[in-house]
Amino acid sequence: MMRNCNSNRGFTLIELLISISLGIVAVSAIMFFYLTTVTTSAQTLKKARLNQEVSTALDIMVGEIRRAGISSSYNVEDPAANPFNNTNYMLRVWSVNGGNWVEESFQWGSGSLVKPGQAACITFTYDSELDGVVDDYSDFVGFRLSGNVLQMFDSSSNPAPFTCSSGTWTEIIDSSDIKITYLNFDVTDFSCFNHSEPDGNDSDTFAEKDCFDVKPTSGNLVAEIRKLKLTISAELFDDPDVYIDLTSEVRVRNDRFYYAP
Repeated sequence: MMRNCNSNRGFTLIELLISISLGIVAVSAIMFFYLTTVTTSAQTLKKARLNQEVSTALDIMVGEIRRAGISSSYNVEDPAANPFNNTNYMLRVWSVNGGNWVEESFQWGSGSLVKPGQAACITFTYDSELDGVVDDYSDFVGFRLSGNVLQMFDSSSNPAPFTCSSGTWTEIIDSSDIKITYLNFDVTDFSCFNHSEPDGNDSDTFAEKDCFDVKPTSGNLVAEIRKLKLTISAELFDDPDVYIDLTSEVRVRNDRFYYAP
Protein backbone atom coordinates (compact mmCIF):
# COMPACT_ATOMS: atom_id res chain seq x y z
CA MET A 1 0.00 0.00 0.00
CA MET A 2 1.34 3.43 -1.01
CA ARG A 3 1.42 6.30 1.53
CA ASN A 4 0.08 9.75 0.85
CA CYS A 5 3.24 11.85 1.26
CA ASN A 6 1.31 15.14 1.21
CA SER A 7 -1.06 14.32 4.10
CA ASN A 8 1.05 16.30 6.63
CA ARG A 9 1.99 19.17 4.34
CA GLY A 10 2.00 22.60 6.18
CA PHE A 11 1.58 26.23 5.06
CA THR A 12 4.01 27.64 2.65
CA LEU A 13 5.82 30.87 3.59
CA ILE A 14 3.67 32.86 1.17
CA GLU A 15 0.46 31.42 2.60
CA LEU A 16 1.66 32.21 6.12
CA LEU A 17 2.50 35.81 5.20
CA ILE A 18 -0.89 36.27 3.54
CA SER A 19 -2.66 34.87 6.62
CA ILE A 20 -0.71 37.18 8.95
CA SER A 21 -1.44 40.17 6.72
CA LEU A 22 -5.16 39.41 6.67
CA GLY A 23 -5.11 39.00 10.43
CA ILE A 24 -3.38 42.34 10.91
CA VAL A 25 -5.93 44.03 8.64
CA ALA A 26 -8.82 42.48 10.57
CA VAL A 27 -7.38 43.43 13.96
CA SER A 28 -6.63 46.97 12.74
CA ALA A 29 -10.21 47.37 11.56
CA ILE A 30 -11.54 46.15 14.89
CA MET A 31 -9.21 48.48 16.80
CA PHE A 32 -10.21 51.40 14.59
CA PHE A 33 -13.90 50.90 15.26
CA TYR A 34 -13.21 50.33 18.96
CA LEU A 35 -11.16 53.52 19.33
CA THR A 36 -13.71 55.49 17.30
CA THR A 37 -16.48 54.25 19.58
CA VAL A 38 -14.48 55.07 22.71
CA THR A 39 -13.60 58.55 21.42
CA THR A 40 -17.18 59.24 20.38
CA SER A 41 -18.47 58.05 23.75
CA ALA A 42 -15.97 60.28 25.58
CA GLN A 43 -17.02 63.30 23.50
CA THR A 44 -20.67 62.49 24.11
CA LEU A 45 -20.09 62.31 27.87
CA LYS A 46 -18.19 65.62 27.83
CA LYS A 47 -20.95 67.24 25.79
CA ALA A 48 -23.60 65.90 28.16
CA ARG A 49 -21.73 67.19 31.21
CA LEU A 50 -21.23 70.62 29.63
CA ASN A 51 -24.89 70.76 28.62
CA GLN A 52 -26.01 69.85 32.14
CA GLU A 53 -23.83 72.50 33.80
CA VAL A 54 -24.75 75.32 31.43
CA SER A 55 -28.44 74.36 31.25
CA THR A 56 -28.66 74.40 35.05
CA ALA A 57 -27.08 77.86 35.19
CA LEU A 58 -29.46 79.11 32.49
CA ASP A 59 -32.46 77.72 34.37
CA ILE A 60 -31.32 79.50 37.54
CA MET A 61 -31.05 82.82 35.71
CA VAL A 62 -34.42 82.42 34.01
CA GLY A 63 -36.13 81.49 37.28
CA GLU A 64 -34.69 84.48 39.14
CA ILE A 65 -35.33 87.00 36.36
CA ARG A 66 -38.96 85.87 36.17
CA ARG A 67 -39.38 87.11 39.79
CA ALA A 68 -37.98 90.61 39.18
CA GLY A 69 -40.07 93.33 40.79
CA ILE A 70 -42.38 91.05 42.77
CA SER A 71 -43.60 92.77 45.93
CA SER A 72 -46.03 91.82 48.68
CA SER A 73 -46.97 95.50 49.04
CA TYR A 74 -48.36 95.87 45.52
CA ASN A 75 -50.98 98.62 45.41
CA VAL A 76 -53.64 98.18 42.72
CA GLU A 77 -54.67 101.84 43.02
CA ASP A 78 -51.08 103.01 42.57
CA PRO A 79 -49.07 100.28 40.78
CA ALA A 80 -46.14 102.66 40.27
CA ALA A 81 -45.54 102.70 44.05
CA ASN A 82 -43.77 99.31 43.98
CA PRO A 83 -40.38 99.95 45.66
CA PHE A 84 -38.80 96.99 43.85
CA ASN A 85 -39.46 98.65 40.49
CA ASN A 86 -38.20 102.14 41.22
CA THR A 87 -35.16 103.62 39.49
CA ASN A 88 -32.62 102.24 41.98
CA TYR A 89 -33.93 98.68 42.18
CA MET A 90 -35.68 97.96 38.87
CA LEU A 91 -34.44 95.42 36.36
CA ARG A 92 -31.44 96.91 34.55
CA VAL A 93 -28.95 95.60 32.00
CA TRP A 94 -25.30 96.61 31.69
CA SER A 95 -22.47 96.42 29.18
CA VAL A 96 -18.72 96.96 29.50
CA ASN A 97 -17.39 100.22 28.13
CA GLY A 98 -13.75 101.15 28.67
CA GLY A 99 -13.36 98.45 31.28
CA ASN A 100 -16.33 99.70 33.33
CA TRP A 101 -19.91 98.51 33.63
CA VAL A 102 -22.30 101.01 32.05
CA GLU A 103 -26.08 100.80 32.31
CA GLU A 104 -27.88 100.29 29.02
CA SER A 105 -31.00 102.14 30.12
CA PHE A 106 -34.11 103.05 28.21
CA GLN A 107 -33.77 106.61 26.98
CA TRP A 108 -36.64 109.00 26.27
CA GLY A 109 -35.93 110.62 22.93
CA SER A 110 -37.73 113.55 21.39
CA GLY A 111 -40.24 111.33 19.63
CA SER A 112 -40.31 107.95 21.36
CA LEU A 113 -38.65 105.58 23.80
CA VAL A 114 -35.34 104.13 22.59
CA LYS A 115 -34.49 100.56 23.56
CA PRO A 116 -31.05 99.79 25.00
CA GLY A 117 -28.48 97.58 23.34
CA GLN A 118 -27.37 94.13 24.33
CA ALA A 119 -25.62 93.50 27.63
CA ALA A 120 -23.60 90.93 29.59
CA CYS A 121 -24.88 91.82 33.06
CA ILE A 122 -28.29 92.15 34.66
CA THR A 123 -29.37 93.45 38.09
CA PHE A 124 -32.78 93.55 39.75
CA THR A 125 -34.59 93.07 43.05
CA TYR A 126 -37.64 91.24 44.31
CA ASP A 127 -39.37 90.78 47.64
CA SER A 128 -37.65 87.60 48.83
CA GLU A 129 -38.92 88.02 52.40
CA LEU A 130 -42.43 89.14 51.40
CA ASP A 131 -42.22 92.13 53.71
CA GLY A 132 -42.78 94.77 51.01
CA VAL A 133 -39.51 96.55 51.79
CA VAL A 134 -36.13 96.54 50.02
CA ASP A 135 -34.21 95.97 53.24
CA ASP A 136 -32.27 92.75 52.94
CA TYR A 137 -29.34 91.73 50.77
CA SER A 138 -31.27 88.66 49.69
CA ASP A 139 -33.64 91.01 47.82
CA PHE A 140 -30.81 91.84 45.39
CA VAL A 141 -30.05 89.57 42.42
CA GLY A 142 -27.55 89.91 39.60
CA PHE A 143 -25.77 87.85 36.95
CA ARG A 144 -22.76 88.87 34.89
CA LEU A 145 -19.98 87.60 32.67
CA SER A 146 -16.61 88.63 34.09
CA GLY A 147 -13.88 87.59 31.67
CA ASN A 148 -14.91 84.02 30.93
CA VAL A 149 -16.53 83.42 34.31
CA LEU A 150 -20.29 83.36 34.92
CA GLN A 151 -20.99 85.06 38.24
CA MET A 152 -23.97 85.70 40.50
CA PHE A 153 -24.29 88.56 42.98
CA ASP A 154 -23.47 87.42 46.51
CA SER A 155 -26.51 88.38 48.57
CA SER A 156 -24.40 88.48 51.73
CA SER A 157 -22.55 91.61 50.57
CA ASN A 158 -23.58 95.26 50.68
CA PRO A 159 -24.84 96.25 47.19
CA ALA A 160 -25.33 99.98 47.75
CA PRO A 161 -25.48 101.40 45.18
CA PHE A 162 -26.60 98.29 43.33
CA THR A 163 -24.66 98.06 40.08
CA CYS A 164 -22.69 95.39 38.24
CA SER A 165 -19.58 96.70 39.97
CA SER A 166 -20.85 96.79 43.54
CA GLY A 167 -20.65 94.13 46.22
CA THR A 168 -19.21 90.64 45.85
CA TRP A 169 -19.86 88.25 42.98
CA THR A 170 -19.26 84.48 43.02
CA GLU A 171 -18.96 82.02 40.16
CA ILE A 172 -21.83 79.61 39.58
CA ILE A 173 -20.02 77.40 37.07
CA ASP A 174 -16.58 75.91 37.73
CA SER A 175 -14.31 78.28 35.82
CA SER A 176 -11.40 75.84 35.93
CA ASP A 177 -13.41 73.37 33.88
CA ILE A 178 -15.83 75.42 31.77
CA LYS A 179 -15.12 78.60 29.84
CA ILE A 180 -18.06 80.93 29.20
CA THR A 181 -17.41 82.56 25.84
CA TYR A 182 -20.60 84.62 25.50
CA LEU A 183 -23.46 85.88 27.65
CA ASN A 184 -26.18 88.25 26.52
CA PHE A 185 -29.37 89.65 28.04
CA ASP A 186 -31.38 90.91 25.09
CA VAL A 187 -34.22 93.27 26.06
CA THR A 188 -35.22 94.35 22.57
CA ASP A 189 -38.52 92.47 23.00
CA PHE A 190 -39.61 94.77 25.84
CA SER A 191 -43.01 96.38 25.27
CA CYS A 192 -44.18 99.70 26.65
CA PHE A 193 -47.78 100.86 26.83
CA ASN A 194 -49.25 104.17 27.85
CA HIS A 195 -52.30 103.78 30.06
CA SER A 196 -53.29 107.38 29.32
CA GLU A 197 -54.03 108.30 25.72
CA PRO A 198 -51.21 110.69 24.77
CA ASP A 199 -53.39 112.74 22.45
CA GLY A 200 -56.44 112.83 24.69
CA ASN A 201 -58.48 110.99 22.07
CA ASP A 202 -59.78 107.71 23.43
CA SER A 203 -59.58 105.83 20.13
CA ASP A 204 -57.66 102.94 21.74
CA THR A 205 -55.47 102.25 18.72
CA PHE A 206 -52.27 100.31 19.35
CA ALA A 207 -50.03 103.05 17.93
CA GLU A 208 -51.34 105.60 20.41
CA LYS A 209 -50.56 103.39 23.37
CA ASP A 210 -47.14 102.14 22.28
CA CYS A 211 -44.43 104.20 24.02
CA PHE A 212 -41.96 103.24 21.32
CA ASP A 213 -44.13 104.91 18.69
CA VAL A 214 -45.53 107.91 20.53
CA LYS A 215 -43.85 109.53 23.51
CA PRO A 216 -46.24 109.72 26.48
CA THR A 217 -47.01 113.05 28.05
CA SER A 218 -45.14 113.74 31.26
CA GLY A 219 -47.06 112.18 34.14
CA ASN A 220 -48.82 109.53 32.05
CA LEU A 221 -48.90 106.09 33.67
CA VAL A 222 -46.71 103.75 31.65
CA ALA A 223 -46.38 99.96 31.83
CA GLU A 224 -43.34 97.98 30.75
CA ILE A 225 -43.98 94.40 29.69
CA ARG A 226 -40.56 92.86 30.10
CA LYS A 227 -39.55 89.95 27.93
CA LEU A 228 -35.90 88.97 27.66
CA LYS A 229 -33.88 86.60 25.54
CA LEU A 230 -30.91 84.99 27.26
CA THR A 231 -28.06 83.53 25.22
CA ILE A 232 -25.05 81.74 26.65
CA SER A 233 -22.14 79.98 24.94
CA ALA A 234 -19.55 77.79 26.64
CA GLU A 235 -16.76 75.32 25.95
CA LEU A 236 -14.54 72.99 27.93
CA PHE A 237 -11.14 74.37 28.86
CA ASP A 238 -9.37 71.08 28.11
CA ASP A 239 -11.30 70.46 24.89
CA PRO A 240 -12.56 73.58 23.03
CA ASP A 241 -14.11 71.31 20.39
CA VAL A 242 -16.76 70.48 22.97
CA TYR A 243 -18.97 73.55 23.08
CA ILE A 244 -22.59 74.53 23.47
CA ASP A 245 -24.88 77.46 22.61
CA LEU A 246 -28.15 77.83 24.52
CA THR A 247 -30.95 80.40 24.26
CA SER A 248 -33.99 80.87 26.45
CA GLU A 249 -36.77 83.45 26.65
CA VAL A 250 -38.29 84.68 29.88
CA ARG A 251 -41.31 86.87 30.58
CA VAL A 252 -41.01 88.83 33.82
CA ARG A 253 -44.21 88.13 35.71
CA ASN A 254 -44.43 91.53 37.34
CA ASP A 255 -44.88 94.40 34.88
CA ARG A 256 -43.20 97.65 35.81
CA PHE A 257 -45.47 100.68 36.18
CA TYR A 258 -44.13 104.21 36.39
CA TYR A 259 -45.01 107.77 35.42
CA ALA A 260 -43.44 109.14 32.25
CA PRO A 261 -40.87 111.89 32.89
